[in-house]
Amino acid sequence: MKYLGYVAGGVCRDTHAPTKDCEGRAIRPPMIRKQFWVQEELRRLGITAWCGKRVEFKRLGKDRNWTRFDVPALPNYIVLDMAPDQMHIATQVDHLMPTFMVVAKNDLHGVAADQGKAAHIGLLGFMGAVDAAFEAAERVDANSRAEVTEYKKGQELRVISGPFVDMLVKFDRLVRAPHDRWQSLAVELPGGIKAQFDPLDVRSA
Repeated sequence: MKYLGYVAGGVCRDTHAPTKDCEGRAIRPPMIRKQFWVQEELRRLGITAWCGKRVEFKRLGKDRNWTRFDVPALPNYIVLDMAPDQMHIATQVDHLMPTFMVVAKNDLHGVAADQGKAAHIGLLGFMGAVDAAFEAAERVDANSRAEVTEYKKGQELRVISGPFVDMLVKFDRLVRAPHDRWQSLAVELPGGIKAQFDPLDVRSA
């Protein structure tokens, strides 16, 4: 039986991570999103859980390159596949609220389109789509991240430095960097003129 559980937001220390390095020296476990920690904790208790992952690439500070982040597909929620008699075990897991909602059959499997209405793919269909998208994102290598940058094609960006400061432009794509240069952003200026900008010179409008 599938249940929907609520996980308190934020991050926690990953107590499932190694506590020693390859030379036996103690290391501090890294921080991890609570949903991912809860998913692993439930697995260790014999309960299958799913929260799904999405891949995001964002620039940090003045770094021109994009850093990868794995984020939950359903913020704060996790899907548990467990028998009713396992519920008391799940309620003991940190960060997981002790109340669960049973997923109804129609919500689980979806509903076919009827009388012009859009079909409801259901939770299982949503989970499958999320997993497929994550697998596709995993195959994106460092030289083809234009498809998964934080900007979307056509998104308005504001120029924050240089001769075009304060101008609004539209993002087109991420340009692969030659060996001796940083990658750049291909944008469209007002009037349809094409140009390339340093990633540090623009931000979301």
